[in-house]
Amino acid sequence: MLYTEVMTKKVLADTHGQTWVTPVMKSTANMNLGAGQQQPEYRALKQFIDANEPLTATPKPQLRSEPESIDLPHYSLQLAKAAEFLYHEVDDATVISCLPRTSKGYIGRSHEKIAYINAIESHVKKMSSNVIKRCQDLTKMVVLTRIDNVDFQTAMKGHHSIIRYFKSMITADMSYFVLSEQWKAIDFQFVHHEGIRASAEEEAIRQDMRRITTYGIAILMEDLYRYTIQQKASNVSPTPDPTQDGGLQEASVVPE
Repeated sequence: MLYTEVMTKKVLADTHGQTWVTPVMKSTANMNLGAGQQQPEYRALKQFIDANEPLTATPKPQLRSEPESIDLPHYSLQLAKAAEFLYHEVDDATVISCLPRTSKGYIGRSHEKIAYINAIESHVKKMSSNVIKRCQDLTKMVVLTRIDNVDFQTAMKGHHSIIRYFKSMITADMSYFVLSEQWKAIDFQFVHHEGIRASAEEEAIRQDMRRITTYGIAILMEDLYRYTIQQKASNVSPTPDPTQDGGLQEASVVPE
């Protein structure tokens, strides 16, 4: 095993300080995802977006003296979850599309609209942060269990090969764990059902969403491996073995 891989394994195996824990993933075995099981109904996101559009525009916005007391409606949170799933970095126009219909009907700015925008942006930011945290634990678990394998060591030598390797490792359980908040808005069973849909249009959408899921997680795993796990391993210095002239006994982590 290469020196860097030894250091990586040591860093991951060292649980001192509880820097990470093995993720507990809910089993998806009972979610009827097999090709021979009944397929879930396809419900297009567009119908929910259209239902949230205002019928008429209101030129004079409603002013509220206490915008912080405004609760974001459930369907706005759901649209925000779907937007984070699709785009990760949600732009201003998409945030506006997640606003409650009554607020979007106002032309110009209002206390209510500003409060809703801030709430949506905060919700999306928190979701993205949680995805990174869960994926980091997942990546550490996968690397620790596979680092001794030759196929893993070979794949880690290239950018595209490492992404393909991580993608091949992703299971439905892992997907359900990493994107647990997003699956409250996006139909997990539609995306992960193994049956080919009779409608070519629906099947194309399913395949696209499957790619967004698996490649998205795999790319994030690659980033976390390169820029957190390997970076930490590179900050490990050898500790000389006092019983041997110039020998290596073990490694110690350089204080950060």
